[in-house]
Amino acid sequence: MRMWFLLAALLSFHNPAFSSTDDRSLYYIGLEVRKSTRDNSQFDEELVLKKSYSPSQNLLSEIACVKKAGSPAELSPVYMKVDGNLITDISTDSGFATGPLSGTGQLKGDSWNWDYLEFSMRFETARGNVRIEDKNWVVGHQIKAEKQIYWRGTEDSSETQISLIQASVDEVNESDFNAKWTALGCP
Repeated sequence: MRMWFLLAALLSFHNPAFSSTDDRSLYYIGLEVRKSTRDNSQFDEELVLKKSYSPSQNLLSEIACVKKAGSPAELSPVYMKVDGNLITDISTDSGFATGPLSGTGQLKGDSWNWDYLEFSMRFETARGNVRIEDKNWVVGHQIKAEKQIYWRGTEDSSETQISLIQASVDEVNESDFNAKWTALGCP
């Protein structure tokens, strides 16, 4: 599983054309820039994101696909339980079975039409855990995100920041999304 569950987090797009009770999906294409805080290396990844709002089930889901040049595309599903303006659970499993990813957060703006998200996630591995602090803003028809990624190995006494991710995605129609998904070789 890839650490990018985290655009997990590009959580919101404010679209007043939708009622807060409508189940719907929105589509995005963009770029993320990932900078290592260990060695200052930096690289870009292309990103496609399908965000599905299901107020009838109190569920928000993001299916992201990211591709770094020279590497295969990787899929990153994230499912979030919503209660009012709170994210009460985060999982890589749509049924919220116990798994390696967990987290909580808060949403700001109109219900099911939020324009700001802030959350923390933790991804557990046999060698340690990754903590993600994520903030997302809606600017027009774009989502802007900043993520700070921390690592703590099982033998470590404290966390170390390992990367900073800045991302920007634009809303697109489903046809353009599908074409980009295919072009990137998303699974």
